[in-house]
Amino acid sequence: MISPLVSQQISISDLTIKIDNGEDIRILTYNGSAEEIGSNSLFKHYIWDELTDNTYGYITTHDKDNSITVFDTINSNTDMAYIVIELPSSFSMKKGDDMTVTLFPETGIQKTVFLEVLDLPINKVISL
Repeated sequence: MISPLVSQQISISDLTIKIDNGEDIRILTYNGSAEEIGSNSLFKHYIWDELTDNTYGYITTHDKDNSITVFDTINSNTDMAYIVIELPSSFSMKKGDDMTVTLFPETGIQKTVFLEVLDLPINKVISL
């Protein structure tokens, strides 16, 4: 989920994303797809069909002036959108794996997110 901390104009089309799983690095570019969530489910939204292994898109959850979907910019600190990435099968994660996702905006500071699959104990659920 992305949202600016202060009201400013941020070009979402110039964002580059680097994904590193320790064995392979993938550089993703914006495919031009920014759609409202509307009545769709986040993970069943039709935008997923428009993605490739090297692209990403956006699903907006709050964009009153359509700045994201029409103008490819975030211009208010109330604008909110999910970055939508469909990873190739070579990037699938299992227990104990980690991945680094770095966002490179055209201007401003890059942001790195570390993803890790935890080894959580799972208990069987018994219904009586």
